[in-house]
Amino acid sequence: MVRRARLRRSASPKSRTRMKVVKLTPIQKRIIEMLRENTGAHILDSGDIYGRHWERNQKRDFLKEPVVMVDGYKDGDWSLKVSTYHFLTNHLDVTPESEKLNRDFRRFANRPENKDKPWLAVMEEWMEKLFPDQKTLVDLYGSEDGQITKVDNTYNYDNLLDQVLQYMAFRKGGKDFILLQIHNGCDVRGGYTAPQVFEVSTAGGEGIADWIWDMTNVRASDGKKSWYSDDSGYHWYELDTGKDADISRWRFDVKKGRVINLESGKPIEFSVGWV
Repeated sequence: MVRRARLRRSASPKSRTRMKVVKLTPIQKRIIEMLRENTGAHILDSGDIYGRHWERNQKRDFLKEPVVMVDGYKDGDWSLKVSTYHFLTNHLDVTPESEKLNRDFRRFANRPENKDKPWLAVMEEWMEKLFPDQKTLVDLYGSEDGQITKVDNTYNYDNLLDQVLQYMAFRKGGKDFILLQIHNGCDVRGGYTAPQVFEVSTAGGEGIADWIWDMTNVRASDGKKSWYSDDSGYHWYELDTGKDADISRWRFDVKKGRVINLESGKPIEFSVGWV
């Protein structure tokens, strides 16, 4: 018989440490659950060596993590990553409309004929059910309802996110939605969460356009000058003039754990415009 694990209690009430309880919003709670969803293991995905995302995510405090993270090296090179958690919680929302679509998707996925199908097939077939009369691709940025007819995977193009997303974006009732999977495994060919529907809600108000563009946009400042990149940090431009920026003197200082602008001697702070 499997026994329930019991909560450990300290020997004395006086020795117990009070923990501050943070009340999560619905979107924060949902995204954290997805990021920690056990998507299994496969003997060929080398996860036993590096650990799978869902395993590493159990110990991460997503709320306290920075939005932009810097990886630096002894030779002075550096690279940027953006927290998938912060990206998703700042671009998506749990709404009555998204929950209604979620329930419809789950009912469709649980039909006897669909239970053994891979998620990709179920996602695409649900879209066909959702838009039975859709014969041509409608402009997603227009006012009409429409769908993107293929599944997108962020692994296939440059972006800053620290985890891979797989999704279908669509418009219904004049609102933009994402049918989302998060890659929680090791090998990108497998290990995706169960799909869930979210409404797209962005600070810029451009819905799917913001969702796509904000995956690659990042800013930098040393307190004197500011720069931006719209291609995941490959090219940088001065924020005020739009002129090309020479970043050859932006070097990672291992001791300080920061990127330093050797021209000004100032540390560079990285940020995004959607927080």
